[in-house]
Amino acid sequence: MFRSLKNIIAIAAVWLAGVVPLASVAGAAESGVKAGYLKCDFAGNMSFAFRSSRDITCLIEPNGSTRTDGYKGTIKKLGVDIGYEAAGVMIGAVIAPTSDVGPGALAGDYAGVTADIAAGMGLGANVLVGGSQKSITLQPLSVEGMQGLNVAGGIGVLNLFAQ
Repeated sequence: MFRSLKNIIAIAAVWLAGVVPLASVAGAAESGVKAGYLKCDFAGNMSFAFRSSRDITCLIEPNGSTRTDGYKGTIKKLGVDIGYEAAGVMIGAVIAPTSDVGPGALAGDYAGVTADIAAGMGLGANVLVGGSQKSITLQPLSVEGMQGLNVAGGIGVLNLFAQ
C-alpha cells in the first residue's frame, strides 16, 4: 500500500511539474495590472471521484486600499480527485484591467487548470480566468496549502458571490 502511494505521489508530482510552466506561459499572455491578492479558505473534503466540490470563503484587499471585500462560493474540480484534504488556504494575485477593483468586482465564474498533491502537507496550483466579462485573472499561480492525503488534477471551476 505504501509503495502504491509513493507511485501515485510521484506521478502527480511529475504532472504538477508539467502544469506549472504551462500556467506561467498562460499568465504571461494576459494583459492587465495587479489589483491585489485574493486569500481564500476552503473546507476539507473526502473524494474518490472525477468531480469534487468544496465551499470557499475569500477576502481581497485591493492595492492601495484599506477596504476589504468578502466573497463566498464553491470551487469544483473536474478530473482526478482522490483522497482526503483538511481545510486549506489558497492565495493568488488578482490581475484586472485596472488597479481600481470596486466592491463585488470579483463576483462571477472562473475556470482553468488545477493540480494538487498532499501527503501530510501539500500544495496545489491553479490558473483561473473569469469574473466580470472574463477580464479578471487569478494568477500567475494561486498557491494552496493543505493537509491530507490527496492527488487531484484537471479543470477547476471557481464561483464567487459578493457578501
